[in-house]
Amino acid sequence: MTHIEFNKKSNNNPFKGLTNCLSLYRSSNAFTIPSSLLDKCWEEVKDDKQKRQMFFSLLFSIGDITNRQHNIFKKQPKDTGGIANREGFTSIVKWLYNNHKQQFLTFLNKDLFTEYNCLDTLLNNRIKTIKNTRSVIPIESILKDPIYRNELAHYLYKIIRSKNTFNKQLVAKFLTLPRLSKRSKHNKMLPDTKVNMKYKIDLLSTLSDLLGWNYVVNKNYVNFKGYRKWRKTYNQQLESVLFSTKKINSLDKQTFLEWLNSLPALARLRVKNRLLYSTENEKPKYPDLKKWYEEWESFKEQKQSEQRILEEKIRQNLATDEDKEKLKKITKEAKVNTGAVNFATLYSEILSNSVDKVKLESFIQNKVNLPYNSLVIIDDSGSMYGAPFNFATFIASVCLYKNPDDDARNLLGFFDNEARWYTNIDRKSKTINRFVTSKCTKITPISFVNPNKSFYDNYQTIKEFCNASYQGGCTNISSVFESLKKACDNDYQMLDTLKSYPIWTIISDGDINNMPTARESMLDLLNKCETYFGFKPFIVLIEVNKYPLNTYSKFDDIENLIHISNNVTQIEQFLTNIKDMDTIDNYSPLLSIFRSNRYELIRANTL
Repeated sequence: MTHIEFNKKSNNNPFKGLTNCLSLYRSSNAFTIPSSLLDKCWEEVKDDKQKRQMFFSLLFSIGDITNRQHNIFKKQPKDTGGIANREGFTSIVKWLYNNHKQQFLTFLNKDLFTEYNCLDTLLNNRIKTIKNTRSVIPIESILKDPIYRNELAHYLYKIIRSKNTFNKQLVAKFLTLPRLSKRSKHNKMLPDTKVNMKYKIDLLSTLSDLLGWNYVVNKNYVNFKGYRKWRKTYNQQLESVLFSTKKINSLDKQTFLEWLNSLPALARLRVKNRLLYSTENEKPKYPDLKKWYEEWESFKEQKQSEQRILEEKIRQNLATDEDKEKLKKITKEAKVNTGAVNFATLYSEILSNSVDKVKLESFIQNKVNLPYNSLVIIDDSGSMYGAPFNFATFIASVCLYKNPDDDARNLLGFFDNEARWYTNIDRKSKTINRFVTSKCTKITPISFVNPNKSFYDNYQTIKEFCNASYQGGCTNISSVFESLKKACDNDYQMLDTLKSYPIWTIISDGDINNMPTARESMLDLLNKCETYFGFKPFIVLIEVNKYPLNTYSKFDDIENLIHISNNVTQIEQFLTNIKDMDTIDNYSPLLSIFRSNRYELIRANTL
């Protein structure tokens, strides 16, 4: 386990004070990113290249779809943790092009938009409407700029003439054929859609001229014969095409399984729904494919189980060299594409009982990484009742499941009027953990984490325990310190145990009220810890409230504290990339993004 040095005398975070960049980070999952905020961020970073590198890395992290099949980094391990906010990134692309054209073209010609996001963002060809209405969501299409269309046409020309098959498939998938009239049995085409279609016609016309492709202009549509013929070559493996042409039925088992392994997570879910739930005369519509899919899913579940067992042997230093070699093979066999899957979608699937367990397990097993023991503490006050507490339980389950040590996996705290601690730590544990003997800790009849079970099964166990333990009351964060102080008073060795939990992950709705303000309450907690224990813990305060996201943080400028305010994607980033422990403050996420090897190409191509 990585050692953490307490009580650093200086904070060397070069991005401390970039309040607008921090606001951008906090609003990174918004549907649109205001250009005014991006302008303010630019003013903060424009005069310093290192800050510009961080800023552009932050922009691409907002749109970043990690674990892509075409990832140019796939030959060596790279950080993950992108937010995959496609709509928000569309706003960023438009701002980049309008305000920093040369920088935009540099990123474009290095294929960085397709590396980190999706070609669809550049094409900007989807007209968004409010659910259950025909009201258009106002996102101005960047395609309206004729210069942009010309630049994009030349970029697409480069892709089509290249040897990069994957990018050609992206063009075939996302550069759809434009129409100027409604389709049969569809609602009348929206005016915004029709305008965007005209932009696409101009784009495809320019592209066809560059490539010498034939096209015919008619009254209500343009027949792009040349492009249509080329496109058929590269979109045959799309799940929509395979099903619509019924070619899916011609696949043999091996071909089908290879194709299934290559699919992004969301596409695979659509395939699963088609195979498992499509019927004809009350019989499965695709009986063979359904059987093969179920066999594939069972195989993945088995390999994921084997992976867990071997990783547990390694963690406990019981593995042989043969076990380690076997793990490499099994990890490859167990992995499934998670792509643009994120924390929010996984949790919503769990709540709706529609979770894809294979996908969930692969995400938690391979993406979430906690190199340090975290002391997990849940606010179970009255204001947490319902959705906030349920989500807090989910986050706590992830933290416990991924904690490095057995003891840390089986220790859980709650606080309301008073703090309470629960554990199932083995009294015969090789390490000395004073929580076992502490009078402030209750021994539970079950272990919170069973490493031989899947994350989903462990989550169900933890959720059941948390629901049974919920009490309600006020939000007295000071009670956490008071309970630990009492334990230390009764056992001088307790202090050494506390130091083995360098991170305190506190999950709350933020209504901390033992002092006049939440800020004062957190400062009080940290100061008391420093005075009595001799160190300040690194606190990650995760807010899970139901209130609108505020760009201003009441905890700014508090060292040893990261405040994650009601943003699921940022919670995910903490769980996937918390490694910059030398500078823990609210600006640490900016430093983490800057340091991430995932964005080294962005830094290298920053002007």
